[in-house]
Amino acid sequence: MFDEVADPSIRVYVPLEKKLKFKTICSSKGLVMTDVINELIDQWIAENDAPSIPAPNQAKRGKGGEE
Repeated sequence: MFDEVADPSIRVYVPLEKKLKFKTICSSKGLVMTDVINELIDQWIAENDAPSIPAPNQAKRGKGGEE
């Protein structure tokens, strides 16, 4: 029957107004909502996946940001 299996999905609930605005903007730019969301998730993963290493000037700071 079907040779392809659908990709896994994530169900996200957002206010209707937000969904409609997002859909309208994507449509006006000729974009598919799924593609935009996947790109945003990729960006978020890239920004948050690496372990956080404090900058050298921040590592020595005490309480309140003073050295």
